[in-house]
Amino acid sequence: IILDKNHFNASFTAIDINSIFSKVFKNWNKELFFSYIKEFDLPKDKKINDYSHGMKVKLNFGYAFFRKLKLLLLDETTNGLDPVFRNTLLSYISDFSKETGCAVFIP
Repeated sequence: IILDKNHFNASFTAIDINSIFSKVFKNWNKELFFSYIKEFDLPKDKKINDYSHGMKVKLNFGYAFFRKLKLLLLDETTNGLDPVFRNTLLSYISDFSKETGCAVFIP
């Protein structure tokens, strides 16, 4: 489930997330995770608390795409995003679904 709110600890950075989840998930791929961070233009050493709303949404999606989920539930996730990135994100979601077979549900 991807909500319009962030579920990561606000004091974490993307570097912290990588460090923690690389120990939790056996299939964690540091290069892939940071490729999403770079592609979404997110600062990897900035605290999530200092991210804008849109940046937090990008982080949530980068994490979800990385995990290669089977089902993606989106609840008002694109609210408050700038129109250009919203369209880009919807394109990413479509591509992700086609490439992985992930079902996407947008109520």
